[in-house]
Amino acid sequence: MEVLNTVEVEKFKGEGSAIEQQAMALQVKDESSRLEAADIRERARQFIKSVKEKFAPAKEKAHQAHVEICALEKGIIDPADKIVKILDKKSSDYLLEEDRKRREAQAKIDAENRRREDAERERLLKLAVKQSENGNVAKAEETLQKAEEVSLISPVLPSLDRSVKTESGGTSSMKDFDVTVVNPLAVIQEIAAGRLPVSAVNILPNVLKNWAKMNRVGDKLPVINGCRLTEKFSFSGRAAK
Repeated sequence: MEVLNTVEVEKFKGEGSAIEQQAMALQVKDESSRLEAADIRERARQFIKSVKEKFAPAKEKAHQAHVEICALEKGIIDPADKIVKILDKKSSDYLLEEDRKRREAQAKIDAENRRREDAERERLLKLAVKQSENGNVAKAEETLQKAEEVSLISPVLPSLDRSVKTESGGTSSMKDFDVTVVNPLAVIQEIAAGRLPVSAVNILPNVLKNWAKMNRVGDKLPVINGCRLTEKFSFSGRAAK
């Protein structure tokens, strides 16, 4: 799709360059130069408007084409995308339950192992007492040392197989989690205390600016801790009649 021919493009570039050169060379130091700056600014604004108007029809056509293509694509892939999400949820629920069972079983094995260690340690301590009572002090000390070193190897259950292969390919999974903010103020307090990174929140300068506008008294700007408010003039333009 050709928007502009080469001659039109070069003409626009030349006009833009000329305005840029005038603006860069101008020093605003009195009312006369301020008026000249306002004139150049308005010419630049009108130039931007004319370029945008020239490109607008082609941009609109391209936008509509993009919207239509995206809608067509979405309509085709949505059912499959829904299937992927449903199966991911079912598989995740299954793996979470299997992982819970594994951890529960491992906890029982570890508890039984600790019970066996305690029983063996108690047996050795009783033996050491008998050996000491029988006058075999050296043997008793050796037995006490063994009691302190009792450590039985606890069997470790195999981890879940998180990868599967099928005729269509394969999938792999990793244990993950989601974060839901239930108390924004508590999160901010954690950030202020240095326990969470500042990047955990998105600070919106425009929201702070609107708040400052509503809370200013006359020309005096309010204080926003952690922010620097810098005064400036903003400008709007209108075409000459």
